[in-house]
Amino acid sequence: MAVQAIYARLLGIQQMLVGVHKGSDPLSSNSKGVEREAFIAGFLREVMPTIYRFGTGDAIDLQGHKSGQLDVVVEYPFAPSLPLNQARASIWPKGPPGLSK
Repeated sequence: MAVQAIYARLLGIQQMLVGVHKGSDPLSSNSKGVEREAFIAGFLREVMPTIYRFGTGDAIDLQGHKSGQLDVVVEYPFAPSLPLNQARASIWPKGPPGLSK
């Protein structure tokens, strides 16, 4: 019985996520991306433990390789995210924490 309750809850969450995705289909590509990114990041903030940070931006490694835009970044905060404003778009150091200096 408990397993069925958990399954029903997960199914409800899945339907909510799919609904938000489908609901933004008529929007422009940029608006669609912004809306979906904000929803997923907010959802993850509620679901994941508070030790994680969430944002969006680019990851750059020690050799200067860039990831391109990352819609949602889940970070275990060992290093600063280097934001320029309150929009939560940041440069994320890529690699082991000791090497991300």
